[in-house]
Amino acid sequence: MSEKNNQNFLFKSKDWRENEWNGMPEYIQNKLVPFRVIKMHFKNQEDVDAFEKLIGQKIHAGYNTYWYPKLNLKTSSNKRYADKK
Repeated sequence: MSEKNNQNFLFKSKDWRENEWNGMPEYIQNKLVPFRVIKMHFKNQEDVDAFEKLIGQKIHAGYNTYWYPKLNLKTSSNKRYADKK
């Protein structure tokens, strides 16, 4: 069987996927994109300090992305599903 036919088989045959994922909980990915992004400029450190107090977050020199209100990002890379067998 050629490589092209092997790939077509993977997409046309649903049986093996349905059997593999049968009984697994549904995963819902919540929308995590911002509503609006604003680029800001500050004249001096005093202005940065005032803005930090206003938003209640520490602004670091090496990090330029912040959420308001502060967003506690969750990671899913440390999670996995396992069979109880």
